[in-house]
Amino acid sequence: MSDDFSVFKFPEVRSMEESVAILDKYRPFLTSEQYDAILGTIGTNNIEGIHLNEDCIVALVRMAVYNISADDMISEVLEKFKNE
Repeated sequence: MSDDFSVFKFPEVRSMEESVAILDKYRPFLTSEQYDAILGTIGTNNIEGIHLNEDCIVALVRMAVYNISADDMISEVLEKFKNE
């Protein structure tokens, strides 16, 4: 998996199934525990009517794989957003 990720480049999704399909693309990079945790986040957001797109899922995968804190991820996303 490339460490380079661009903010807000992926289209919106319309269902939990689409979000899970995106997560499944990154499954080889995740432990079972990491996958289940991200799947839980997708499910929780789905209950609220929010469907995570690939930008969001890539951020969650990066947080899990590289042990990045939520605060650091937010800072990184904001910095990349400012530079685009």
